[in-house]
Amino acid sequence: MSAASKPNRALSFSGKKIRLRPYDRADIDAILELINDESIKQYLMPGVALMFNRKDEENFIDSQSALSPERHSFAIERISDGAYLGGCGFVGIDWKSRHGKVGIFLGEHFTGKGYGSEAMELLINFGFWEMNLNKIKLEVYSFNPRAIRVYEKLGFETEGVFKQELFRHGSYHDVISMALFRRDWENRTSG
Repeated sequence: MSAASKPNRALSFSGKKIRLRPYDRADIDAILELINDESIKQYLMPGVALMFNRKDEENFIDSQSALSPERHSFAIERISDGAYLGGCGFVGIDWKSRHGKVGIFLGEHFTGKGYGSEAMELLINFGFWEMNLNKIKLEVYSFNPRAIRVYEKLGFETEGVFKQELFRHGSYHDVISMALFRRDWENRTSG
């Protein structure tokens, strides 16, 4: 990888195993491989899960900007070898009321290794300590119990359930709305 195509790590946030860093065009092949995997895509979008193409991902990366007031997205990279593991970020940020919605995805073969939990911890810290949010929200599909367990372990609580909101795999499923407040995160991390 040439110096010109190396992802920018100067603006990254690191944990023990992973770092969150800005997306780069060098990530496109890895993104397409993961995001078009049906085992991942089923959890990402409420609409029809269509295939993404190179142009879609180029447009996504080009739309990422530190100047974008309503979203902040990160690539998740394994520190040991620089492998692209997935992505996460904030969308729909409400600066006046100080809340935003998070989302995350990891490649199926990267789950169960603590990468997702660590990425969410870094993302939560970024939201509360860098963005000065008061509340972090998310939505998760009822057929994703692994993610629900991770979110609960991190302190997210269910705020509401949208019954039969999502049609997937030939049947209707609930969409669960969860939230974490800054004061609760402070209490969990200060002790």
